[in-house]
Amino acid sequence: MPLIIGKQTVPDRMIGCWIRRYIQFSNGARETATRVIWVQTASGMGDMRIRADRPALHQCVKLADCSDSELLALAEQDCSCARTVLDESTTPHPTATWPRGNDGFANQPVQNFPEPGWFAWREAGDCMMEWAPSGAYEEEWRLQARSQDFAMHLVRAGATPTTCLYIAGDYAMMARDCSGKAEQKKPLPEIVAARLHSRAAAEMLLDGEFSFARRQNSQSYEIQLSSLPWREGVRIDLSWAVTASGDGAHRTDPDGQIWNVESLRTRP
Repeated sequence: MPLIIGKQTVPDRMIGCWIRRYIQFSNGARETATRVIWVQTASGMGDMRIRADRPALHQCVKLADCSDSELLALAEQDCSCARTVLDESTTPHPTATWPRGNDGFANQPVQNFPEPGWFAWREAGDCMMEWAPSGAYEEEWRLQARSQDFAMHLVRAGATPTTCLYIAGDYAMMARDCSGKAEQKKPLPEIVAARLHSRAAAEMLLDGEFSFARRQNSQSYEIQLSSLPWREGVRIDLSWAVTASGDGAHRTDPDGQIWNVESLRTRP
C-alpha cells in the first residue's frame, strides 16, 4: 500500500474503518450498546460515539425543530477528529496519541479519557485491541471489510468552521466543527442546558456535523449515522475526492471548494 501524498503517521494495519465491539472499564463493567465508529487514514482520523437510545428525530430537519430535551440528547454525543501518531517503539505495546493540530476538534469540551492508548492486533489484523495505560478501559475494535483498499485525509482549504473528510475504502466520515465555542471545561450537556434560554446560543454549540457514510455504488456513499440525525439516509457523491485531479495534492468539490489532500495511500 504505497503512500502517494502526505506523511504517514500510523502503520498500514491501523488504516481502515473500525467498529467497536465493546469497552470494559476497570471495575469490570462492559458496555456494548453505544455505536462507536473510527475511520483511520494514513494520518488523520474521525471518531463517533453515539448512544443507541439517542432520539431518531425523524420529524426534524434542523436544530430549530428540536425540543430542549432533544437538544440535550444531541449534546451527549461524543465525536472528535485528530491526527493519529503511533509510536511502535514503546512497551508493553505501541502507543498512540491524537494531537489536534490545526484541523482537529471535538464536540465535547472535556475528554473522558485524556491519555494515550496502547494497541495490539489479533486474528490476522481484523481485531484491534486498545488499552488505557492507566488501566481505565479496554476496547475491542473490528475491521470492516473493504476499508483498506485506499485511504484519504482531506481538509477544506480556508474553511470556517474547520471541515475534514476521512475516507477508508467503502467508508467515509465527514467532520465539520460547530460555529460556537464552549469556553468552559464542562460536559457539553451542562453548557447547553445553561444556554437554553437563548436558543441560538445553544444551537451554535450543536451545529457541527459528524457523519459516517458507506459506499453504495460507484462513488455514491450513503450516510448511515450522523450527529445531525436528519442527515441519515442522505447520499453524497465523493467521486471528486477519490478521482485524481490537478496537481494531486488538491481536490475540488462540486461547489467549487478546494480541499487539501493531507495524505493519500492506496494499494498497488
